[in-house]
Amino acid sequence: MKNIIKKLFAIISVLLLISFIPILANAVDVSASADVNVEHQITQNGISLKLTSNKELKSIRIYRKISSDRFVLFYKTSGENIKEKEIFFSRNILPDKVSLKVVVIDKDGNEISGDLPELVIPEMPEINPEETAKPTSTSSPIPTKPTPSTSTAPSSSGSSPSSSSGPSSSSAPSSSSAPSSSGSSSPSSSSAPSNKETITYNGKKYTVPAGDKVYFLDVQDKNGNKYQGSDCMLVCSNGKYGLIDATLSSKASRVINHLNELGVKELEFVIISHSHGDHVGGYQKIAKKIPIKTLYIKRTDGAYKTKVIDYSNNSKVVSGNNLKSFKFGNMTFKFYSTKNLRYSGDFNENVNTLTCVATVNGKKIYFAGDMQNDKSRKLYPEKEAAAKIGKVDVYKCAHHCYSHQNNSKEAINSLKPVSAVATNHANRSGTEDAYNRIKKYTGKNKFYWAGNGTVLLNIDSSGKVSYKQFAEEK
Repeated sequence: MKNIIKKLFAIISVLLLISFIPILANAVDVSASADVNVEHQITQNGISLKLTSNKELKSIRIYRKISSDRFVLFYKTSGENIKEKEIFFSRNILPDKVSLKVVVIDKDGNEISGDLPELVIPEMPEINPEETAKPTSTSSPIPTKPTPSTSTAPSSSGSSPSSSSGPSSSSAPSSSSAPSSSGSSSPSSSSAPSNKETITYNGKKYTVPAGDKVYFLDVQDKNGNKYQGSDCMLVCSNGKYGLIDATLSSKASRVINHLNELGVKELEFVIISHSHGDHVGGYQKIAKKIPIKTLYIKRTDGAYKTKVIDYSNNSKVVSGNNLKSFKFGNMTFKFYSTKNLRYSGDFNENVNTLTCVATVNGKKIYFAGDMQNDKSRKLYPEKEAAAKIGKVDVYKCAHHCYSHQNNSKEAINSLKPVSAVATNHANRSGTEDAYNRIKKYTGKNKFYWAGNGTVLLNIDSSGKVSYKQFAEEK
């Protein structure tokens, strides 16, 4: 009898539970998704977006299309109760045509996404102070469309952007780097976005991307009337500066002027690749005007002593076997060079040139000095160094991009440079073969000649690489 009562009680309980489920379901308050609207405006300096929502949003992500079915995470912000957001993307960090996808999460966890159409960015004016920017198109609203909160990412690759605030089911290519919602790389809603800064160069103001920089200085005569190449690169990271090579003595005043207008009060380091006059000639004049903390140099005797050491003042000198690596702001420098062969003759300075690789935000910049092979002695330092270094994002061409025993096919095939800068004038006799070997990887649009105007390399905190070339100097 007791067992029968227990069974009846169990059956009644189940029936009551089933009948109660619809009541519970009807009691659930299912909130509607936010109504989100995005407007865009194209200016000479980039794209301005204005996002508005009738409900508070927890996060905003913007993806950039890189192929027919792939997107990379381009911008994100989270942890805010957002109902209105203005975002600016600089022209310098965008391709000429761009498709963007906006994905937001409202305060109730609903995911809403929508596409912006392909946008064509106008050509930047040669001089680009922010006050000259004028709109070139009118804004147009782009309403987004709600999608289920379980929707997949705008990418088919299946890897997730690294953000705790975004949709847990979203994904983007693993090669993408998610810009932080704070710091210099994040687009800002202010009139002077934090991903941009203003510099003064050669007496004019320019708006350029914020981040780490390398100025490949134009330190050659206009049209190359006298010298066929000269090296001087200014490296900038976290508000500090360093110099790689020191140009000709006759061009030192030009370098000093640029250092002064960029606000350089002190150089954290100077690297001298070798003792040839087009790399070390200006050191004495520069060292007298700008304090130098550390000097990295191949040797401390011979021409090195008379051209550099005797003028190094209180600089710390690092040479020989101590040339390994050092930290500089966001960058790590690592040296590559062959042993000191000490053969007689000026040519050997190029065989033994000091080279280095700077790594910053996942990108590699190879400063190849005047790296040169010596086939007569069966010495191939360029090939050996390139094999150790491997693929690079930026290649400072060896020996001003000359082809004779420089920029060999084997070395270039190891480096596979994404972009390159030659410290020479374009179309210089003797550079043709090297240029063609390098251009195989960079294409002509990512190959720059610093002799035709200083080339500014920018690398932002997400690893985005961009260039700007200034007018040729007299």
